[in-house]
Amino acid sequence: MRESGSPYVRVPAVVKTLFDAFPLKLYPAAPLPNTTAGATSDNRMATVFVESASETSIYPESIRLITLLKMAKVYQNVSVVEASVHSAPETESLPYIYRAKQHKLGMKLPRAIPSDGPVFLSFLSAVSSSGVATYNEARDAPYLALVDVDLRHAFLFTVYHIPENYRRFVVPMHAALSGKVLAETLASSARKKAREVLEKSIGTTDVMNPAVQESIYDSAESALDALQDLLTESDGMYLSGTDTPGVVDAALFSYLWPSLQLGFTDQGNPARLYDMVQGRKLLVEYVESIRRSCNL
Repeated sequence: MRESGSPYVRVPAVVKTLFDAFPLKLYPAAPLPNTTAGATSDNRMATVFVESASETSIYPESIRLITLLKMAKVYQNVSVVEASVHSAPETESLPYIYRAKQHKLGMKLPRAIPSDGPVFLSFLSAVSSSGVATYNEARDAPYLALVDVDLRHAFLFTVYHIPENYRRFVVPMHAALSGKVLAETLASSARKKAREVLEKSIGTTDVMNPAVQESIYDSAESALDALQDLLTESDGMYLSGTDTPGVVDAALFSYLWPSLQLGFTDQGNPARLYDMVQGRKLLVEYVESIRRSCNL
């Protein structure tokens, strides 16, 4: 209630007592992240929006994009911004690239480029200084499917549906991006989305069923066997069959590297996904080769 002639609202006694007991502390405003679409520094060709700039995060899509840019030797020419999906103004999901105006590249490309699909590959081809192996759909699509379906399912289950990994990685990652207050809510939403992806792709409504879990890991094992066989038969050191890494290599690396490095567990023991990768010596050597070549 406002007293006559006073510009201030009168604080009820009970509220005043509360604030006397627990004084309101004022903190300086935190600096805002540079998430303005199109904001690039100096002569950078683009701003890359990712959920995590770490090469060992729980976001394979971000790892894949960073790896491809390093393979193409253009990573130093982009600005990398960590952002939540809510600050991605041009696309529905992260990661994506926002091309700087001054970099026309002599082709018709949208300013906002999702990091998957032919548009991104055209962008990468145009800016590459090293010649990342060209994506050959007939050759690469079947193996890319093994990564983005079978291996992805096992990764999603390991990260989001084994409780200890969810608590160790998913919640802290969202706390780092959006603050502790929103971390639990956003992490829960991410776990729900991961479950929906699994249920839709596998065709079940019970991903926690032990039989379904076994099927997920069996499919991932078969995928890893097929990819390791391809490396064995390859004339080169990469899945493209050459000495130049390509799109499938970046995709496979984006799941294998964090699976080896993050130390996923299950009831205190190494998680099955870790054992599956660690037990395949050729894949471990392959990951190390890409890590060295990309300076990760």
